[in-house]
Amino acid sequence: MALASMSSDAEGYDGDIFEIEDFTIVTIKEGLCAELEQLLRKWELSGDNGNNYSFTKAKLAECQWDSKYDKITYGNNHLIVSYYWPKNLQRIEQATKSNAVNMDASDSFLSNAARLFWSSETDFCPGSIICNQFGVLEFILLTPSDWHFDRVSNEDQLRGLLSSITESAGKAGWYRFCYHLVVSYFYLRIIPKNYIKTSCGFNAAYSAQCSLMDEKNLRISMQFDYVLQDKPHYAFPKKNMVIEEEFLPAEDTSIIDISHLPFGATTNAIEEFGLSAIWSNIERGIAVEEQNLSNLDPQRALAFSTWVSIEKNASYLMSSCLRKLLEIAESQEGSDLVQKREYSRDDASRALSSLLSPTVPENISIRSTDRVINESDLEPAIIRHWIDKVFEKTKQEHALPSCNTSCNVDFESACSMGKTWSPGPGSAVKNVQCSKAYRAEGIKEDGNTVDICQKLSDILSACKSAPESSLTCRISIALAQMLCARDHSSAGFSHLWSAITHELQEYYERNLYVPGMDECVAPDLSTCKFHQNLQLLQCSIEAKKHRESKNLFIQKWQLCKSDDEFFDAPESLEDGKEISREESDCSGAEGRLKPFGTLRLIHYPDRLMYEPVTQSRVPVTEDMLEKHTEYLASLKDPEERVKAQLEPLFSDMEAFKAANPGCCFEDFVRWHSPRDFIVNDENTGEGRLSSRMTGEGNAWQQTWDQAQLKPACRQKLLFDDLKAANKIISDFENLTVSKLIVYILPVLFKCASIQLVDEFIAKLYFDLIGDKLLNLCKKVLDCTRSNALEDYLDAVKDITQIEEVVACCNVLYTQLVSAADKKLTEDEKREIQQFVMMLLRSNEQNYENAANGGKAGAGYRVPIVHGLCGPVGSALKNLFFGSSIKNCSNRTEKKTLEQILTGDEDMPYRRRQYIIRCDARRPTLGSRTLPQRLYAAISKEEYRICLTLSSDTKMLKV
Repeated sequence: MALASMSSDAEGYDGDIFEIEDFTIVTIKEGLCAELEQLLRKWELSGDNGNNYSFTKAKLAECQWDSKYDKITYGNNHLIVSYYWPKNLQRIEQATKSNAVNMDASDSFLSNAARLFWSSETDFCPGSIICNQFGVLEFILLTPSDWHFDRVSNEDQLRGLLSSITESAGKAGWYRFCYHLVVSYFYLRIIPKNYIKTSCGFNAAYSAQCSLMDEKNLRISMQFDYVLQDKPHYAFPKKNMVIEEEFLPAEDTSIIDISHLPFGATTNAIEEFGLSAIWSNIERGIAVEEQNLSNLDPQRALAFSTWVSIEKNASYLMSSCLRKLLEIAESQEGSDLVQKREYSRDDASRALSSLLSPTVPENISIRSTDRVINESDLEPAIIRHWIDKVFEKTKQEHALPSCNTSCNVDFESACSMGKTWSPGPGSAVKNVQCSKAYRAEGIKEDGNTVDICQKLSDILSACKSAPESSLTCRISIALAQMLCARDHSSAGFSHLWSAITHELQEYYERNLYVPGMDECVAPDLSTCKFHQNLQLLQCSIEAKKHRESKNLFIQKWQLCKSDDEFFDAPESLEDGKEISREESDCSGAEGRLKPFGTLRLIHYPDRLMYEPVTQSRVPVTEDMLEKHTEYLASLKDPEERVKAQLEPLFSDMEAFKAANPGCCFEDFVRWHSPRDFIVNDENTGEGRLSSRMTGEGNAWQQTWDQAQLKPACRQKLLFDDLKAANKIISDFENLTVSKLIVYILPVLFKCASIQLVDEFIAKLYFDLIGDKLLNLCKKVLDCTRSNALEDYLDAVKDITQIEEVVACCNVLYTQLVSAADKKLTEDEKREIQQFVMMLLRSNEQNYENAANGGKAGAGYRVPIVHGLCGPVGSALKNLFFGSSIKNCSNRTEKKTLEQILTGDEDMPYRRRQYIIRCDARRPTLGSRTLPQRLYAAISKEEYRICLTLSSDTKMLKV
C-alpha cells in the first residue's frame, strides 16, 4: 500500500488519495467456479428438486426436451454450458418426493438422480443420449465451443474441470449433480475380437467394479435393434413418370399420363426401417447369453418397438420438377426464345397428316426448312404421340374430314351472334365436378376432417389458375414432364410447344372446337392468363363458325329470293316460338328476338316493342383489358374517351332500330337503360329522360342520331376472330422460355396441390399433414395471384416436405400390407395407416432432437401394443424374420441364433444395448448400499460402455 498527498488546491483532486495495489492472482479454476456459480444462480437452479418427475414408460416414450445455454471461459478454452430438462413431464415437489419412487426411509439420503437408477422406466429413453446412457432426466452438459481448439485434451484438465463443477454447484446450493457418482465412459470405433460382446461378459466386468454387490437384486435390460435387409423401395410409377421408353411410339397410348405430375421419390427415401426386441428388467438367470450359446429368441421378446429414418438428401419427382422449372426461368436459358418453327403450306399439310393419320408416312417434317436440323430434336412420331395425348385424340378423330364442319347450321346460329352450344369436345372440363364429388364421398363423417377438406377446396377454387383436367392443365403438365425428362429437356420442350401451337392453329382453321375447353365461354378473368388465351381462341373458333355460317345463309337466301319477296329474319329464330306478324306498316322489321314485355312504342302505341337480336360482347382477356385501359388513359379529351367505348352501344342501337321501325331514342332507353327513363304516370307510361340522357352534346343522343336501321346479321362484327386468333398464335410462337414457364406455373402448382389433397383424402393422413397442406394451399393461392418466382420457391419447399411424408407413408404402408399373411379388413388397414403415421411423426421428433442424442441414443420409437400378434406385428414379423406363407423365395434365409448373436459378418442386427443395475456397497464393506448402473452398446460401427458407480462418502467438519 502506498500513501500519497497532493495539494488541496490542485484542480481535479480531493485531499489525500490512497492507491491500493493488490497482487492477488485469480486462478483458472477460481474463475471457472465463479462463472459457473453465477450462471447457476442466473438460471435459478437451486435446491434438491432436480431429476424428480412423475412419469411412466408411455409418457417417457413421448418425452420432449427443452434446453438453454450460455458460454463460459476455462483458461484459453471456451465452453458451452447447456441445461436440459424434460418439458412435458410433471415435476414433483420436494415434500412429496418419497412418493416418486418406492424406497425405504433408510434410503432417504439418496439424491433424486440416484433414485432413478432403481427405475427401469428410464431404460432406452428416447431422444437423449445422456438419459439413455446414464439414466438421468435433468442434467447440464459442458461442450467445447470449437471442437478443434477448445477441447479438453488431457486428464488433468478433465479432473480440474470436474472439481470446479462440484465446487460451484455446492456454492450455488444446487444438488442436481450426482456429485457422489463416479462416471466412466469408454468408446471405440472398431470392436476388437477379444472384447466383451455378450451379457455374461458385461456381468463379469460389472462384478469386478462392484465386488460387494447383492446379486439377488441384479437386473438386466436388453434391446436388440434389427434393420430391414431388403429395404423398402419406391418404384417409378410409369403412369406418372416420363422415362426414355415412353418416347417410343407404342400401341398402348396410356403409357404417357399427362393428367398428373410425376410423384414420389426418385430413389430409396427410406434410409432405415428398424425393429427393436426388448427384454426389460429381467433377472440374471432368465437370460443366458454367452459367446456360443443363447436362449434369446427375438420373436419372443417381452416388448417391441420400431423406428424409421428418412434419407435427408433424397429427391422427389414433383418438387424436383417444379424446382427445375423455376431454376430455368431465372437462368440465362430462360431468356432465349422458344424455338420458332416456320411452316410452309406443304410442310404444314404433311405435318398435319402425320398427326391425324394412324400410320406414319415417310419424310414427315414439322421443322423449319430454313435452319439446320438439330440432332437433339425428337422424332415426329414421338411428338405426334404426345400431341394425341394432350388433345385426347382417338383414331376416329384422325379420320375427320378437312372441310368446314359447321356449314349445315340453322339461321338462328347464323345471325343471332349469341351463345350456342353445338356438340363437340369439352367434356374433360366437366370431369372436375365428378372428381370433387368423388372426393366428398371418400371422406368419412368427421367434423374436423370435413372442415379441413372444405377449406382446402375453397382455397384451391380461388386460385388464379385453370380448371382441373382442362386442356390448359394437360398442356402445362406435358411441357413440365418434357422439360424434366432425361436427354430431351430443352429440345423436347421447344419442339413440343411448337407442335402444340401449330395444332391450336389447325383447330382454328378447320373450325374444330379445342378439346378440353368449354365452347363459346368468354375468358374468365379469375383464371390464369394462359387459360384466358385458350378461352379466347375457343371464342374465335365459335365466332368463325358463326361468320361462315352467316355468309353461307346469305348466299342461299340471295339465290332463293325474288324481287318481290322478303323473308323476315325472326321467322326461324327459335324452335317452338311463334312471333305474330305486325301490321303491314312494320313488315320491314328485321332481327327481332321476342316482345319486350307489354311495352309499346311511344310514337306508335299500337306497336309492341321488340327485343332485338344483338351481337355478343367482345371477349377480352386480362392483357387485352389492361391495354384498353392504358389506351383510354392516354386519351386526354374526355369526349374521345367516351367515343372509344361506344362501339357496342352503336351496334345495339342499330339492331334496335331494325327490330322496331318508327322507334325513338326514349324507346331505346326504356329497353337498354330503364333507370334513365323516369315514368310520370304508371297508367299511361308517360315519362321523361333522366338528366344523364339529356343536355347538349349528349354522347348517347349523338350516337342514336348516327345509327342506321341495320340488324345484327348485317352489321360489322364487333369481334374480329381472325385478328384475335392470329394474335394468340403469334404471341405463343414468340414466347421466351421464361415467359412460357411463368405462363404454366399457376396451373402446375394448383395441379400439384390437388394431387397432394387427393393423397391426403385417399390415405387419411389428416393428423400428419393436414396443417402443412392447409398452409401450402394458402401459399399457392398467393403465388397464383402475385406470380412472383420467390413465392413459388417458398411453396416448393412446403411441397417437398409434404411429398416426402406422403411418399414415405405410401411405401411403408404398401410394404406392411403386402407382408400380411391374410386379406386385411378395413379396420386392420386403418390400424396400419395409423401406425405408419406414428412412425413418420417419430422420425420428425428424431430430426428435431438430433443434437440431444442422434443415432448414438435410442431415438424416438413407436411401441407395438400387441407385440407380433396384431395386424401390424404380424406384418413386421414377416418382414424382419421371414414368412413361410408368402414371398419365401424373395427373402433372405432366417439366420440361426448363433449367427444372430456371435457377431459374424452376416448378422442382421444393427445394435445391441444392455443396461445392468444392482445394489452394491462401495468403497468398503461398511458403506451403505447404493445403486450402480452400466450401459453398453455394441454394433458394427461402435463399442460403447458407460459405467456409473455410486460411492458412500462422508464429509467431516474440522
